[in-house]
Amino acid sequence: MATLLLPRDRPTVTDDNLSAVVQILAILFLSFSIVAVAVEATTKRAISKRFANGDYVLFGALILCIAATSTLLSPAGRSVGNSIANVAPATAENAFRAVYAGAMLDVVALATIKVAMLFAFHGITPVKIHRYAIYAAGLVTLAWAISGLFVIGFQCDGPDRWVLGKTRCIELTGTRTYIAAGNILTDLALIAIPTAVISRVKLPLTKRLTLLSGFWVRLVVIGVTTTQIVFLQELNYADDNLLQNIWKVVICREAVQCSSIMTACIPFLKPFMGSLQSGFLRADDVKRRNAAGITLNGNESDWSSRYVEIQKQHTNSSLRLQSLTVQSNHSTPGTPQNPV
Repeated sequence: MATLLLPRDRPTVTDDNLSAVVQILAILFLSFSIVAVAVEATTKRAISKRFANGDYVLFGALILCIAATSTLLSPAGRSVGNSIANVAPATAENAFRAVYAGAMLDVVALATIKVAMLFAFHGITPVKIHRYAIYAAGLVTLAWAISGLFVIGFQCDGPDRWVLGKTRCIELTGTRTYIAAGNILTDLALIAIPTAVISRVKLPLTKRLTLLSGFWVRLVVIGVTTTQIVFLQELNYADDNLLQNIWKVVICREAVQCSSIMTACIPFLKPFMGSLQSGFLRADDVKRRNAAGITLNGNESDWSSRYVEIQKQHTNSSLRLQSLTVQSNHSTPGTPQNPV
């Protein structure tokens, strides 16, 4: 392991060998992703003392991101970005195999990140129309992921489906653009849903904007994905030097993955969670409020959400104060009991 750090083993960045750039950026993006999830987990643990389903899904997404990046950091992936003239044919084929596996893992990782966010959205709204939108976004995300895996998995004639430009393949630029465009559309849904949910929260405008900014930062992912589409249009998959020229697309893929998981963590960091908790209450008191006759937006039976509006807390406090007053005067003749 130590021999990997020796100067003679370090790749040199030249015009015809950019593999070191790919390796460095891949490690950097992966490090950002790991730190983001670690901070999110620490914050969530400190605030709520327990993890929700969405957190566990996010941890699984991080594992998939690590697996996807590992394909580039593996011995086979270290040739990505190098000129085809500098590597043996077998080495080039292994490098394309690494790109192929990484692309499939990337689609699964991105879909898992989106599902983690949808789990979180589902936990903060009891409104049926919002939940229908969440279910619809989940189905679209699932369809996008399955179709993306299909077009990548069968991109070229077998058995070596990862060897691009050497066998008969489908329209690679179009299919990769489809996957990126689907990623943008599903990310737009992940911005629209919390915007609709938070607009119903009874908070000052500044706090609502603080909350929304945590979700609107996902526009960064859309910007990076758009850049990826631009590089896809410039890439010629029939180029003899594809192994080197594909490096921009591969790095954009890593950047999209990193920005996606980081922006999924931002809304659950302390400033945003503080604002969220100031506008919502834990639902472990919901049944007690319901027993006191308090309802939420007319949905008396829909208590599966973990949060309710804080406005109900003040109402509940008033009711309990009235109850205590009545109980303290229960011995006074003619004073009616007011059961709560």
